[in-house]
Amino acid sequence: MELKNNFNGKYFVGNRKNSKYEESKIIIFPIGYEGTVSYNKGTINGPEAIINASQYLENYDEEFEIELNNIHTFKISKFDENIKIETALDFVYENSKKILNDNKFPLMIGGEHSLTLGLVRALKEKYNEFTIIQIDAHTDLDESYNNNKYSHASVMKRINEIENINIIQLGIRSITKEIHQFVKNNNQICTIFSHEIKQMPISKLIEKLIPNIKKNVFITIDVDGFDPHIFPNTGTPEPNGLEWQYTINLFKQILKEKNIIGLDFMEFSSNKQEHYSDFSAAKLIFKLLCLIESNKKTI
Repeated sequence: MELKNNFNGKYFVGNRKNSKYEESKIIIFPIGYEGTVSYNKGTINGPEAIINASQYLENYDEEFEIELNNIHTFKISKFDENIKIETALDFVYENSKKILNDNKFPLMIGGEHSLTLGLVRALKEKYNEFTIIQIDAHTDLDESYNNNKYSHASVMKRINEIENINIIQLGIRSITKEIHQFVKNNNQICTIFSHEIKQMPISKLIEKLIPNIKKNVFITIDVDGFDPHIFPNTGTPEPNGLEWQYTINLFKQILKEKNIIGLDFMEFSSNKQEHYSDFSAAKLIFKLLCLIESNKKTI
């Protein structure tokens, strides 16, 4: 299969060491799309803002004592909002499949959360069964939204229909009564609300989660899962979100026992007047990659 978008251009963290596709272990593909966004727009430009901000990061992490190299960054792709979501999903799927077939680690920067389905479809073909850990303020379990079953508000409902994939949702704090009942009755979905996490030591949360996590894990992050003081630039910011270090420490514990097979970072909106969020987003992505590298599981 020929790559849809192989490009040596503006690199994540400005890193060119061992950054050719063939030599890299990590492949970042940024995709801007907001065709089903329901509130504030800007996700079409979010990936570009993150890549630009990453140029000012050091490629060394003091917490994990790692200098991260071997990253290849695809050219930023943008899909007009009039393009059907199915077209964007096919693009994500084809690129993800190529990356995985070449035994590389996929990291998608979005773009709206609906795109995650394309990456999950490719992961399913390679790994068959795995757990998705979803950081999010919303469940994204609507059957459809605005008559679109592939809406960003329905992405996890579509994923829940795929066999051998279970979902753990962390940081949820916006849900309907009907969906709350749905998750209570669904043994493939474990939803931990933000107010519960804030009252729970990490050790207790890990004790609750680990029995529900398969060997292989895919992490999908909607930035609104975090508190708005960290990421104000997102379509639907919700108060009382997850905190930075708590989340990093949580993933530290999970990855001691599990193998991460992919990552995405979604729903980030660009704001030309405010760059704090851009830099924080780039920093969090880099931090998570260093955490994965430190565990030497996949990368």
